Amino acid sequence: MKFKSTLILACGLAALAGYYFFMELPAETKRFEAMEQASKVLPFDPAKIQGIRLKHKDQTLEVSRQKDDWTMDAPVKTLADSDAIRGFLSRLDAIKYSRIVEEAADDLSAFGLDAPSLTIELERSDADALVLRVGDDAPMNNGLYLSTGTPQVYLARVGREELAKTAFDLRDKTPLRFEVDSITAVTLEREGEVVNLVKQGEDWLLKQEATLKADPGEVQNYLNHVRFLKIKSFVEEAPSDLQAYGLKTPYLRLALRAGKDGTPLYFDLGKEDGASGRHARTSDADRVFRISQADAGRMTRHAASFLDKTLFRGKIETTSRIEIQSGDDAILLSRDAENKSPWRIESPIQSGADPTTLNSLLADLREARVHEFLQTLENDPALYGLNAPEKRLKVQIENKEWSLALGRADGQGAFYAQREGEDAVFTLSKDWVEKLFRSLYSLRDKKIVHFETDKVSRIQIEYPDSAFEMERSGDEWNLKQPEVLSNIKAFLGNEVLWTLKTMEFESVSETKAEDALFEKPAARIALWGANGEMVETLLLAKSDLPERMLAKVESEPGLRFELKKMYFDELPRDGKKFRNQ
Repeated sequence: MKFKSTLILACGLAALAGYYFFMELPAETKRFEAMEQASKVLPFDPAKIQGIRLKHKDQTLEVSRQKDDWTMDAPVKTLADSDAIRGFLSRLDAIKYSRIVEEAADDLSAFGLDAPSLTIELERSDADALVLRVGDDAPMNNGLYLSTGTPQVYLARVGREELAKTAFDLRDKTPLRFEVDSITAVTLEREGEVVNLVKQGEDWLLKQEATLKADPGEVQNYLNHVRFLKIKSFVEEAPSDLQAYGLKTPYLRLALRAGKDGTPLYFDLGKEDGASGRHARTSDADRVFRISQADAGRMTRHAASFLDKTLFRGKIETTSRIEIQSGDDAILLSRDAENKSPWRIESPIQSGADPTTLNSLLADLREARVHEFLQTLENDPALYGLNAPEKRLKVQIENKEWSLALGRADGQGAFYAQREGEDAVFTLSKDWVEKLFRSLYSLRDKKIVHFETDKVSRIQIEYPDSAFEMERSGDEWNLKQPEVLSNIKAFLGNEVLWTLKTMEFESVSETKAEDALFEKPAARIALWGANGEMVETLLLAKSDLPERMLAKVESEPGLRFELKKMYFDELPRDGKKFRNQ
């Protein structure tokens, strides 16, 4: 019984919920929408409006719909700003009255509605035209008096500037219409300088005395700016004297071409108009207009500003050789890119390279950006220190070599630079120079000594007060000093070798100031091979820092390595440690 009662109750609740959502809620929504419509001064469907007429006291403005766009018919025949008109219609439809001031006003002059400053007429496709008359401002800045052609007078909270649109407000302010992606050639002429940009596939080329690679992003941004900049004001619709505006011989002429046979579009800039802007004209209309100084400045570009600012373009993963030259010194690194072998330093030392540092170098090379192009074509290399570059970076990618020459500092935190095979001179920031031109020991594997563990047959460790010598016999190690012990703990010899093999330096010094510390070293470690040949000799000395030690290796006598003291502490000091008991 209990289950049956619960089921009946659940069914009843479901029925009530269904009734509310399918009957009451739609009815309530309709009542709310009806109230909203009833409170509107001029309810209409913006999609049904075919024409708008705004009658000001001194001018009449007319626009008409042409499918999805709008055309201005008066006071001038031209394109209209469709977005602005859609916004205007939306605002008109949304106007609500705060109260009805008069149901049947006898004297409309009291509200400024007998000869209104503005009358708005809306032509509809499915009904008679609508009229909205705009009267005086209400006292206390409380809104405007409005009427719709009936005796009723409304008070509505709406700004006069929202309704009193001018021809400029609703006119299309796009100087030159074109599809950015269709443009295949750009020519800029200004005061004797000509910039020619030509699209080739997905790339853009700068064609001057030499052909250089342009930055596609820069060209795209420039075209987008020209396409979407806005006219600041209209000066003259049919000028009889272009010379008066500096447009007979333009200060700048931009020519855009779509396809090989497309008719070029022109955008001319003339005289400055005070501080407010610059006169301009386009080939698709006779009018003279004004654009802002900022927009004119962004249109005025030199050839170098379009050049590709990506320093290096190439497949980093296929890099097989890197050479870093600084004066007479050169660091050469190589790897088998095809087999993805580790990087090695080939010169001036033979060593493994630090993989983290090499990956960082390659990543920086991929991300590096030119700071600024100085000129398109280099005239005097000596002027920039490029006749005898201070530094040079060479990168081998598959069968091609890319090379960067670095000249003198420019005095502003950057260096003059030039890519081999290109004429453009540019600056590279100090930060990028430091990231790309690494030192030898920042690239070197951080291991202090390099050897193959199974090739070492004898280990000698000398301390100021004691000495230990171990010799390998097969898989076992025997102690030779300070006493002869055979069959010592098997892992001890390998443990010493492991400690030496894992030693990593924190920093490297090439000064001789620390040499005196090695005259009486804290430890001298020598490694021999099976045939008695010396593998490596390592000296450890105390540092001024309590948790640091200094190290020198015989194979690199000019260097002093700083390392953590923990490596020294891991070396055997007590003979008891060797006893296998």
